[in-house]
Amino acid sequence: MRSLKIAFVLIALPAAVLIYWSISSNEEALAEADQTATAWKCADCEHEFDLTAKAATMELARAGGTMPLHCPACKKKEAYRVSTCLVCETKYFSTDVPGGTGMCPKCYPTSPEKDEENELPEKNDPDYDPPPPSV
Repeated sequence: MRSLKIAFVLIALPAAVLIYWSISSNEEALAEADQTATAWKCADCEHEFDLTAKAATMELARAGGTMPLHCPACKKKEAYRVSTCLVCETKYFSTDVPGGTGMCPKCYPTSPEKDEENELPEKNDPDYDPPPPSV
């Protein structure tokens, strides 16, 4: 009976180590896979780039564990994850990025000129001419 226990330990222990090694190596390979890549953009120079899960984790550690990350082009700490518009595929910043609107700038432009054109006149404005009543 004792030899059966020893044989079990001698077989089970290497098998467990082999299973753990194969699982952990697969996780590392997955973290480096292109399928884990996310889109990033520098808020300063507008350089766009992709980072795999492993590269993003390493860059986050290099940035001190906080966003933003360092831009590979201009080296400034101004790189944020971006979303991609489903209509025109433009990359844009979400609302958690300083100055980000969370909307595609091509599909939903917001410019001061456009806002002024669409602005309704004030009723207290001396040039205000109310529209005719609808029937």
